[in-house]
Formats: sequence, structure tokens, C-alpha cells
Amino acid sequence: MAVDEEKLQNILRELKGSEIKECVPHVEELMKKPQILHSDVLDLLTVVVTSLPSKKPETARQQAPRFCYVKTGETYGAHETIVKKVKRRKWRSLKQVRKTKNMQGCDIIIVFCPITSRTGSDSEAVKRHAAVSSNNKPVIVVLMHHTRDKEFSPGERKWFEDPRFVLEVHVLFHETQGGLLQCAQNRQAVSRIKDQVRNPYKNQM
Repeated sequence: MAVDEEKLQNILRELKGSEIKECVPHVEELMKKPQILHSDVLDLLTVVVTSLPSKKPETARQQAPRFCYVKTGETYGAHETIVKKVKRRKWRSLKQVRKTKNMQGCDIIIVFCPITSRTGSDSEAVKRHAAVSSNNKPVIVVLMHHTRDKEFSPGERKWFEDPRFVLEVHVLFHETQGGLLQCAQNRQAVSRIKDQVRNPYKNQM
């Protein structure tokens, strides 16, 4: 019986896109041996392909977590810089994220909060903000300190205990420095924001 070579090649192509793609080169080497019947290889691979778990299409949320943001004061463009960095993917293996204006349709909310008086007062204003108080979405709070001092230390106190506030970070900004300062504090904060946006419910109690 003639072997359906086209079917065999189609199966090999399917395997190359599967979880066991590493086995394909070994199968191809095996097929080069004269004592191996291609019909037997075809029968075996047909069984293997049939037993592979079916690939279900990922939901839009799995493909691209969506975030929206609000700001409670003047940031001199610093918040826009952070948003651009959050959307940027350094590696293709990282999950893509999307910015949306739909507060109800997003997966997580970022609140940019410039400190204008005392951190305690501004943090209370964040909790009362309509975008935060009117829904149960996970929230990232970015406390923004207006300073040119790249070594400024905001302290280690945690201002948000509600489990909806999944991440609280501090960044430094100043209008004479182009908005967001170039410093280790900000790089670390942006990295944590990016990680949280890609995994919206991480850290939620």
C-alpha cells in the first residue's frame, strides 16, 4: 500500500507547532533509515497527533490584559512616560498589554498620585476617587514625589491595606528633569508596575 507522503508531512508540520516539537528531528532521522517503513511512522504519528490536547483559543484577557489609568494631579508628563514603558514589550515571550479608557472593561487600574501635601492626605484622596471607590478592580497606586533628588527616600510605610490595592510604588519626578527622573528608584518601580499589569490579580489577597 502506497504511503500518503503528503499526509505524513502535514502531521510533521502540525507536530512542529505542538508541545512535543522537539521530537520531530528524531522522527525525520528515523525515516531516513531503510528498514523503517514510512507507513508505520504514519500510523504512529496519527495516534500521537490524535492524543495531543486540543488547543483552545486564548481569551482576549489571556492574550492582552487591559489597563486604564487616572491621575489625581499634575505629573509634568511623568505618568505618560510610565504608561509608554508599561506598554512596551522587551521580549516577544512577554504578554502584550493594552491601554483602554473603558473603566468597566479593564482588568486593572493604575492611579497616578502626585504628592501635593502629605502622603497620608493624598492616599486618602486616592481611596475616595470615583475610579477606585465605584468598582472592585485591582488597583496599582503610583505615589509620585516632586523632587530633583535621585536619592530621595520615600520611606517604607505602606499606605494602602485594602486587598484591592495590589501594588503600591513610589516614583520621583520634576518638570526640570523632563518629568520622570532617570534613577534606580523609578526603574524598579516601572518594572514592578509592568509585572503587575501583566498579572492583574497577582498579590491580591
